[in-house]
Amino acid sequence: RVGEWLLAGGTRGIGVWDLGSRRLCRTLDGSRWPLLAVEGLLFCTVYDQPQNIQVWDLSMPRDPSRWRVVELLREHKAEVTALSWFQGALVSASLDKTIQIWKPSR
Repeated sequence: RVGEWLLAGGTRGIGVWDLGSRRLCRTLDGSRWPLLAVEGLLFCTVYDQPQNIQVWDLSMPRDPSRWRVVELLREHKAEVTALSWFQGALVSASLDKTIQIWKPSR
C-alpha cells in the first residue's frame, strides 16, 4: 500500500488500485513482481528482463500518472526472486544464487 493506493503485482504488469473508489486507475506495464514500495520508491522487476530491477519515483503519491522509472539496476544474471529493505538499502535475491545490496541514488 502506498498512501491511498494498493499495488498488486502480476507477471505482465503492476496494477495501481484506488482504495477509495476500489478501481484500477493505472497499470505499470512491463513491470512485475516481486515488488517492494518503501520511502517513496517502488522496486520491481522487468517483464522481459526479470534479472533487472526498476526503481520508480512515487514522490507524487496523489497522482500515479506522474510516477516514473528513475533507475534500472542490472547486476543479476538470472531472474530476481525476492526484494527486501534492510538498514536503508535494497536487498535482492536471484536464481543466479547471489544477493545484491543496493543503495538508492536518491
